Amino acid sequence: MTIDHRLGSLEIARRRALWALADLQPGYARTEKMLAELDEVDQGLQDLVSGDQLSAQEFVDLITTKLHNGIQLVIEDSIP
Repeated sequence: MTIDHRLGSLEIARRRALWALADLQPGYARTEKMLAELDEVDQGLQDLVSGDQLSAQEFVDLITTKLHNGIQLVIEDSIP
């Protein structure tokens, strides 16, 4: 699995857990499960972007650019 794909998968999992939490009432039994999932996603993101696993070049490769009027522009949505 590429770093880009892993980042996307973790972001999808994070958003699903946040949306699920938004619908829950305080004290609801599923709340603890959703918070545990968010912790797992946060840990996965920490592991992925730690200095030991992601080189500067790999980070740069994740960012998309496009040429516009002779200037290379960064696509903001591609910044992890």
